[in-house]
Amino acid sequence: MIEICHYILLNTTTQQRNYCGTNGRNIIVCLNGNIQKITIRHLPNKKNKLLSNIDLICFNSLTSIIVLDPNTENNFLYGPFPPTLKSLRLDNSNLTSLFNYVDLSIGFNNTITRYQINEFILKGGVSNSRNVNIYFSTLSHFSKLYFYIEDGATITNQTNINFINDLNETKKSSFKSITTYCSNIPSLAYNNATIGFVEYTYLPNFNYESVSNYSTYSDVVSLVLYSWNSDQFYPFPLGLSNIQPGNQLTSLYIEHLIDKPPYLINLSNLDSNISRGIYTYNQIEIANAGNLFNLDGVFPFSSFPKYLSSFTFEYGNLSRLPDFENIFSENMGLVEFSNNIIAENITKSLEWPGRTITLRLTNNQLKGSIDETWCKFNLELQGNSLSGEAPSCFVCHIKSNSLAISGSTFSNMNPKPPCTSVILNLWYDNSTNLLFLYGQDIGFARADFRLSPSTFNSYCGLMDKNVYEDVRNGLFCLNYTGSGPVPLGLNITYPNMPSSSPVKTFEITAYNMYLPLINSVSKDSTTNLYTITGKYFAYNRTVITVLVDSQSCSVVSCNFNEIKCLLSESIINNNNDNNFYYNNNNNNNNNMIDTNTLSVQIMNVSSNFTLTKCPNDCSDAGICDLNLGLCSCNSNRVFDNCSGFKCSEDCTSLTNSQCNFTIGKCECLPGWEGDDCSVQSKCLNDCSGSDAGTCDHITKTCTCNSDRLFDDCSGLKCIISCNNNSICDYKIGKCKCLSGWLGDNCDIQENSSSESSSESSESSSESSSESSSESSESSSESSESSPESSESSESSLSSESSESSLSSESSSESSLSSESSSESSSSSESTSKSSESPQSSESSNKTKVILICTILPSTIVIGVIFVTVSKKIQKNKYKNQFEYHIRLK
Repeated sequence: MIEICHYILLNTTTQQRNYCGTNGRNIIVCLNGNIQKITIRHLPNKKNKLLSNIDLICFNSLTSIIVLDPNTENNFLYGPFPPTLKSLRLDNSNLTSLFNYVDLSIGFNNTITRYQINEFILKGGVSNSRNVNIYFSTLSHFSKLYFYIEDGATITNQTNINFINDLNETKKSSFKSITTYCSNIPSLAYNNATIGFVEYTYLPNFNYESVSNYSTYSDVVSLVLYSWNSDQFYPFPLGLSNIQPGNQLTSLYIEHLIDKPPYLINLSNLDSNISRGIYTYNQIEIANAGNLFNLDGVFPFSSFPKYLSSFTFEYGNLSRLPDFENIFSENMGLVEFSNNIIAENITKSLEWPGRTITLRLTNNQLKGSIDETWCKFNLELQGNSLSGEAPSCFVCHIKSNSLAISGSTFSNMNPKPPCTSVILNLWYDNSTNLLFLYGQDIGFARADFRLSPSTFNSYCGLMDKNVYEDVRNGLFCLNYTGSGPVPLGLNITYPNMPSSSPVKTFEITAYNMYLPLINSVSKDSTTNLYTITGKYFAYNRTVITVLVDSQSCSVVSCNFNEIKCLLSESIINNNNDNNFYYNNNNNNNNNMIDTNTLSVQIMNVSSNFTLTKCPNDCSDAGICDLNLGLCSCNSNRVFDNCSGFKCSEDCTSLTNSQCNFTIGKCECLPGWEGDDCSVQSKCLNDCSGSDAGTCDHITKTCTCNSDRLFDDCSGLKCIISCNNNSICDYKIGKCKCLSGWLGDNCDIQENSSSESSSESSESSSESSSESSSESSESSSESSESSPESSESSESSLSSESSESSLSSESSSESSLSSESSSESSSSSESTSKSSESPQSSESSNKTKVILICTILPSTIVIGVIFVTVSKKIQKNKYKNQFEYHIRLK
């Protein structure tokens, strides 16, 4: 027997040793005089004395035995041990002698009474062991196994620790927890209890085929896998996919490098649902996948457990993100794919019906952009290169310098636009006294907003076996912890919202606890847009119903104080009464509508309001105040029914015009014109200036000065009489003499020689012209044009100056005839004088005919006539006369 009291001193007076004291390296713990815990060190000089169960059986109150550096008998683990023993621990034991030389038959023949011991702790001894076989029949009376490798141990490929399940239907184990190192995966068949926890550390010399034994782990709740050699790849526990349904595995943690799988892994058979209401604790974490655990860069799983709530896949090598929607269930709370070198260009939405998912994609190489569907996730995206426009939830609740998006360059995060996408709803649960805040873009977490009052617990706890869990940007449960009744109205402030946002603090009440209070209703008669103001309304359009005479009024915007809805066509009939009724019915939508009524319902409550029509429905050009029946016309309309059109110009303020409200244009008084009638009417050519005449702006006619003539006073009168058939050039106000006459008034005849020479030249030209054939008529005409060109030019100028008065060609025929007669007499006189001159005999055969006539449209000239026409315009205040002089040659 080992002398366990070797260092306990003898009391020489009583001749007794104090076993309940401490001395040196022996520790004995007593309770009421009974030894309960004992620690023994096997001294080196006592190694030849093996530790036996007989040495300990006499301590019948022991609950814990610790033996340091033990050297035990071969069948030591079988017992018997004191029936009160709860824990046996052996440090630095010789594993070979402890396990390899046991008599296995003892484990089955029940020759030794074995009491159930809670835990067996075996620490160290692995470095000195090579091939150790540990049979479960030897350990079947222990509930928990804890086998640890000593610190600083040297483990090689020669270290081989194998677990062998030799149990059967008649001999079963009762393991509840196993933590050990191993060179193989043992079967856990024939175990009577649920194994809450199994942790294996794979040794370098590992049996890869043994992972198929994981198919027997249906009673294991949590499985944790490590490796002694951090650089070595081990197979995924594929046997787990063959566990039968009805298993209990809810947690899998793998920290070792994983080899390439032979196929896509399906873990949907792991259907355990250890949960509290809607929340489950099922999780899978692959903390160090390595660059081999994929199928050509594709995520190596095809399906996961239905109740999986958390999944992590880190330090792998994936070419793209997995198909979240088809692989993961809606129960997910955390999905992490960090540090996986994923260089995908994101272009897709996340149509994933998750609840409170935190999506962690940090330190990859993701590019592209994300849309609004990503808002329901608590996103951690640092260490990526995303770009484009960030979704609205980012704008509203994530700071521009947030670590969650560091590395990405969203175009609308710095600076931010206003946040306008928040939609809040509040519901009160009478059965639990809980408030539920839900809606759109309401915050990733409770830290994103502040409540007033603030006495709300962030955790709603268990209510009727339910856990009311937060949904990112979608749902928060509020548990009031203050005194008094639960407040049914809140002010919610979002401090991270951009300063340009129209609203940062929202007032909201529980829809099911307050009747909407309606203060006023108005209608835009142009668009049929109804505006309802008051309080206790909603930010969520989907909970609001507006009906106008059984027709749905589509809600286009809403908040706590205002609802706007659009009716497809007006139902207000001029033949109906002038009053509408805003109907109230809290029970049945079918009873809500009545003829000529407008009804607004929020959730299952509504309110009453009497409406009054506006005259002529404001002519579809204004806002009707349905409280008072008064129109507020559009800016371009007037009158109480908005039927009049304002003039675009301010003509009503002038004394020279008035507005025609029927067409919306200014009507000018005589003498004024322009859009606003601010411009005075003008005469033709502005009467050629103030020094030529004055304008009558009402009649638009000129009164010319005494030296001016024509409608626009542009002509200059000749100040003297023009004689001898000469005409006045009204452009310059001087006479224009005919050939042979000189002087200011053309009363001086040119000298004879000059006249004779001129006559001779003219005669020669005519003779030459007459001898020509008719085909040369144009040439002959050209020879005559020279002496006549001056006259033609003058006539043209005269015509131009009077062009504005050509419209007055309605001169009386008698006037023209009288003038023609006078002109003819004068011409005869001139001819007579000419014949008396010395040159008259030389030109006797030449006849000059001056014909004055009125030119008519039907005038026909027959024969070859060379005509020079000069037009003389004589104008006065009352008429225009045209005098034509035709010289026939």
